Amino acid sequence: MSGDCRLALGTVQFGLDYGVANTGGMLSDKDANNILKLANEHGIDTLDTAIGYGCSEERLGALGISKLKVVTKIPALPDDKENLISWVQGEVAESINRLRCSNLYGLLLHKSSDLLGEYGPTIYSTLMFLKDRGLIKKIGVSIYDFDELNKILELFEIDLVQVPFSIVDRRLLTTGLLDVMKSKGIEVHVRSVFLQGLLLMDVRDHDPYFSRWANLWEKLDEWRSSNNLTALSSCLCYPLSIEGIDKVIVGVDSAEHFAEILSASEVLAPKISCDISSEDPDLINPSRWKIM
Repeated sequence: MSGDCRLALGTVQFGLDYGVANTGGMLSDKDANNILKLANEHGIDTLDTAIGYGCSEERLGALGISKLKVVTKIPALPDDKENLISWVQGEVAESINRLRCSNLYGLLLHKSSDLLGEYGPTIYSTLMFLKDRGLIKKIGVSIYDFDELNKILELFEIDLVQVPFSIVDRRLLTTGLLDVMKSKGIEVHVRSVFLQGLLLMDVRDHDPYFSRWANLWEKLDEWRSSNNLTALSSCLCYPLSIEGIDKVIVGVDSAEHFAEILSASEVLAPKISCDISSEDPDLINPSRWKIM
């Protein structure tokens, strides 16, 4: 077992047909089983899921994941805010029930801005209550907006943060927020290291939408070829080389794909130029993509 222990298994494909490069659809039971077996063999102890990932929690519970650390996410607040405390407690109880585990390693807000709204203190105190009762070990947020994260860190003491990070999206470093979180003892998990599969695709297979970043793709290709890196190893070696990132979450399409990821994660990262990156939200935020 080498650096791959810092990998965490993303499970959106266990419950949804997901990703710009995914052609296989949702995982079969056989593949899902084989993936969990591989994770166990390689010392991967953390699963990332969410209530919003279709039937992911139920499938994981049925497959048996009681020995793993599970991080899940509660969805955006309901329209009816009257019974907010019981709603939060109910969502957590149902997650634990579906996952067939005794507690959650991490519970994140899928919509982090909910913590900054008028109901933020109520949500936070409810999560702290559940943490005190031993139902959750760590509470935190899954974020897209780093300004939002800054505000949350000023207002609340949290234990776990999940952020986007990749070769082309380095805001975690450029904002200085990784250092801030480490100084507060916060566990940091990064997602979107493949940018929904875009960074694994041949440029010729890109949707025309992505042609406006042709210069970036050219520099990325040059860096990969001059360092003899595959697309997969290049996407993994960089985040795994950053001290302070505790887990690198990877989504997988099949057991074979996962085996490739495990092998590629052992490659050491060569020096990478800061100009192989972008802060353009139209690229680094997939919700803004306008693809055919």
